Amino acid sequence: LTEEDLKFSSEDCRSYFEECGISISSEQNRNIIKMTEGWPAAVYLILCNYRDHHRLEIPASVTGLFENSVYTEFSEDKSIVQKDIHAHRRQ
Repeated sequence: LTEEDLKFSSEDCRSYFEECGISISSEQNRNIIKMTEGWPAAVYLILCNYRDHHRLEIPASVTGLFENSVYTEFSEDKSIVQKDIHAHRRQ
């Protein structure tokens, strides 16, 4: 099993969105795959964002995607602590 085996292809991504009742354009599909590099967790977060906000937003980076998806649910104090912990772990 390789890293490539775990990634969504362009067709996988389109099918996943369609299975969830969301139609995406070829350009949106390309942008999702480019930004997420096909990682299912990141594709899932984009799908959840669409479900929650009724708009398909593709952030500039995976880090931004995770921050928007995870930290927006915390109060400002908890968000600051979580971001500090995350930054410390990357060092």
